[in-house]
Amino acid sequence: MVETVTCVHCGAVAKHPVTKVIQGQALTFCCNGCVEVYEMMLAEGLVEVPKTQPAPSAPLPDKNGASETISFHVSGMSCDNCVATVGRHLRAVPGVLDVNVRLDVEQATVQWIPGQVDMTDLQRAVENAGYSLVREL
Repeated sequence: MVETVTCVHCGAVAKHPVTKVIQGQALTFCCNGCVEVYEMMLAEGLVEVPKTQPAPSAPLPDKNGASETISFHVSGMSCDNCVATVGRHLRAVPGVLDVNVRLDVEQATVQWIPGQVDMTDLQRAVENAGYSLVREL
């Protein structure tokens, strides 16, 4: 089984990973462009180096096979980097199975396991990414 490696900056699958040691941590990026943007954002205090790089996002098993899907408006996104940031923060929430963020309609769709995640968790993740979640779509 081939392990999927994702970019610590944009969350994209790294087909040809680039590893860079930043503040003593070996971080994996999908390309040199993400390394450069990440380093600029780090210098401005807009991101922090994670203590350990997050594991690749993979669907979590659910005993009952039950999951819920919700879509909501995300305000404040203006580019693909915003989309990747929102997606990365939502995927980091334990119990989230799948995330799709679209800039063209300013929308996020999240599949999650009831009882492990609630709207407060999703809202906190979006706000921690620097954006606003509007519950009604």
